[in-house]
Amino acid sequence: MIKQMHLSHAGISDAYDYAATHAGLDDPNDLAELLDALREVGARRQVGVLLDRDPAAHANLGDSAGVSGLLDVLREVGAQGQVEVLLDRGPAAHANLDNRRAVAWLLHSLREVGAQDQVSVLAERAITHTRLDDLYTMSRRLETLIKVGAQEQMTKLAERAAMQANLDDLQLVVGLLGLFDRAGARGQVEVLLDRDPAAHANLGDSAGVAGLLDELDKVGAQGQVEVLLDRDPAAHANLDRVAVLLRTLHEVGAQEQATKLAERIAARVDFDDPGGVGRLVRSLHGVGAQGQVEVLLERDPATHANLDDSAGVAWLLRTLHEVGAQEQATKLAERIAARVALEDPDRVAGLLNALDEVGAQGQVEALLDRDPATHTNLNGSAGVAWLIETLDKVGAREQVEVLLDRGPATHTNLDRRHVAAGLLDALRGAGAQEQAQALIARLPAAGHFGTFLEADVMQERFSFGREPNGDSAAPWRWEDLE
Repeated sequence: MIKQMHLSHAGISDAYDYAATHAGLDDPNDLAELLDALREVGARRQVGVLLDRDPAAHANLGDSAGVSGLLDVLREVGAQGQVEVLLDRGPAAHANLDNRRAVAWLLHSLREVGAQDQVSVLAERAITHTRLDDLYTMSRRLETLIKVGAQEQMTKLAERAAMQANLDDLQLVVGLLGLFDRAGARGQVEVLLDRDPAAHANLGDSAGVAGLLDELDKVGAQGQVEVLLDRDPAAHANLDRVAVLLRTLHEVGAQEQATKLAERIAARVDFDDPGGVGRLVRSLHGVGAQGQVEVLLERDPATHANLDDSAGVAWLLRTLHEVGAQEQATKLAERIAARVALEDPDRVAGLLNALDEVGAQGQVEALLDRDPATHTNLNGSAGVAWLIETLDKVGAREQVEVLLDRGPATHTNLDRRHVAAGLLDALRGAGAQEQAQALIARLPAAGHFGTFLEADVMQERFSFGREPNGDSAAPWRWEDLE
């Protein structure tokens, strides 16, 4: 408000005086904002008036964020006496600890004014208030303690976490190992390792086991790596999320376990998730398990892949092509071309793109022969724009014209702005200027006047706004509104 008054009027010293003499003194955030505003507009006398009222003695110390802001502003205006008054009241002992970010801000502010004893007090309180099962909060707190020089408290918190963390929570254990390692807290790494996390790991959590193996390898805990491998994770892994475990076993040199897991994958993986099958084929190929790739391919995933999962099927098709499984790729491409439902433009566009990328031109033509442009739903999807662009990309100009003749500009639901903008771009890219203009005419009523103004020369035409009937408004001046 102070800044706005300074910009709008000259000679408003009285207004500044009123703010400085009447502002409440208990809200540290409001005080900080007022002091900062007076400072920025050069109201030095009023800054002095406000400081003479001794705001540091009245500010609510329970507002950690506000006290942090007040300390910062007092330091910036050179009010060292007020800084000392505020510090003498012991903000570190009274700060509310519920807001982690506010506590971090206050720690940094105390550090900036050289109150390291207060930093230690607040840091000590903060570590007792930190949940050991919340990895994100703990990592942010440890990071803050390091930055403000509270090394003793950082070590205490790390020790508590290392000694008390729930070893059944693989994500937490892995996160702590990495956190301690990055912070240089080698002692806490050893404390956590001495609790034998490898013996407690849930082997059914494939991603968690992979993360633990990787982290144990990084910190050089070879003994724990061996303990975990001796428990035979390959035999117990959940095959739903196993690709990362296979890669990790290979990377840590556990070839016997990697082979065993690869054999399980090849023999037992479920084909209902074509995207997952694609990821597993890539993983098997990536670790050199070509024999297991062949076993999996002999089970004929191309015939069993669920075509309703268009994104997964597209990924599987690309994978089969990339690993050289041309027979399976061709079989899957033929199924796509012959059987994919044509009503969903997203699905058709995605699969057309995939077929084109793998060079399956015969299947591209077979799919186009089914006339997707006539059957696709024009109403509710951003996929209409994608389908227009994809048909144009694969050279299916006749299908583009069929789709344009159905009037997507007048039928597509424009509830979402990006749908409108995307369709407009696609229509223009296809040279459908008449359709583009029809779409532009619908934009204001659909609530997308900004997109409407961006189109062609509309911004100049409607520079004074728009009448209720859609016509451009006549020129006007600000004075006309008075």
